[in-house]
Amino acid sequence: MAPVTDSMDEEVQKTALDIARMTDTITHKLQEDPATFLEASKAMVRNFDNISITNGLISALHCFEKYTEAALSLSMQRKRRAIAFANKAIGVQPTALARHSVKCYGPVFLDWVVRQKMCDRLSMAMAS
Repeated sequence: MAPVTDSMDEEVQKTALDIARMTDTITHKLQEDPATFLEASKAMVRNFDNISITNGLISALHCFEKYTEAALSLSMQRKRRAIAFANKAIGVQPTALARHSVKCYGPVFLDWVVRQKMCDRLSMAMAS
């Protein structure tokens, strides 16, 4: 173990106060909104009670740090993805339009087709 110096002692005292502030905040939030915080707080206490060695506690403290940063990172990814999806238009290949377009002829074209057929019938009738 490293010898404790005055600066290290000050850092230990500051960190102890920060941990006390953290537990006070958790306690306050639990009392304020038990529906949200009760199950999570019980799980945290249960997991804390199951830690039997010092390395387990150190690992848990480091994991708390990692998952706090991960939550921020995930929320930023979700926001970026939502913005990208909102601004994204679904593209269509240019050839797809040509393949699937339906030719629609108006009444003028249909009149022309009918007249052509009638003319063909008349010319056939005259020829015979």
